[in-house]
Amino acid sequence: MEPGDCRPVDAGHERSGAGEGVAAHPADAADAGPQHAPVVAVRAPRAQRRGRRYISPDTADLLLRQGATWEAPPHESLSDREYQVLRLIGSGQTISDIGRDLGLSVKTVSTYRSRVLEKFGMRTNAELMRYAVENHLLET
Repeated sequence: MEPGDCRPVDAGHERSGAGEGVAAHPADAADAGPQHAPVVAVRAPRAQRRGRRYISPDTADLLLRQGATWEAPPHESLSDREYQVLRLIGSGQTISDIGRDLGLSVKTVSTYRSRVLEKFGMRTNAELMRYAVENHLLET
């Protein structure tokens, strides 16, 4: 497992459907004890659909006990709506198009865009588009 392949998941921020544990590979679902089977059965497929991996809570505990460390990519810190706006900007849609498609005002979409730009330390849509392409955010 490479650094950046997985990340700690805060139960209060369940963007990917993962709660306790680490977002990692669905194959690790078999490692989960019977007490985690229902959770893994739901969370692993959700993580996979979002282009993520899933590690069971038991495997995550083992990794943490062994001192595993990793860096989360910046897009992991975004809210669901910020992530959605990032992907749509990355695909070349305008703020007006995004607002119309999502049923949001242009001002609201612009606010989400501004938050993403601030979190990423970027200034332009072109930078967001490049980030989305380089991080394969448009492929799912």
